[in-house]
Amino acid sequence: MASDLDALRTIYALKQVQRRTKTGDRKESSAEHTFSCIALAKLFLPRISPALNERKVHDLLLIHDWVEIHAGDTFFLDHEHRLTQAEREIVAAKKLIHELPSEIAAEYAGLHEEFEAQETREARFAKAIDALDPMVQAVDTPTEWSTHGFTEEILREKKLPMLHDFPPLIELFEEIVNHLRRTGAF
Repeated sequence: MASDLDALRTIYALKQVQRRTKTGDRKESSAEHTFSCIALAKLFLPRISPALNERKVHDLLLIHDWVEIHAGDTFFLDHEHRLTQAEREIVAAKKLIHELPSEIAAEYAGLHEEFEAQETREARFAKAIDALDPMVQAVDTPTEWSTHGFTEEILREKKLPMLHDFPPLIELFEEIVNHLRRTGAF
């Protein structure tokens, strides 16, 4: 079992995992992405009916990218890297479970499994928020999207299906797409 300090150092390593999404003049960390996902969920949870378990959603979002501590971030349009993503993340999750204190290791394992299985409404909402967050971020850096090869068609094909259970998130998706279209991101 890891000491508290070792466990914290492991979890804090999420701050060092870089994503392709930019924030200002640098790449965003997975920890920053986690923060903005929780903030986005906080805004939209009251608009979702029937009501979701807010604590469960926040917990799912808190841990959803912890596997990236060992597996790294997998960019949405990196098709080659995505082929090995599931396998890398399974190995990473098992390693992480052994590095966490027993008080949270079992809870992490359960939440990670729930997020991956996408069988609960809370997990699907968390996944939808995870899909929308980079789009919100793109509002401030629209040229980054064309640089990476995003098109409106790709967003509609890949992200919109994750939102279908949550009309307020679909409305936000459409608002962002319209903004990105107006600003020349596509």
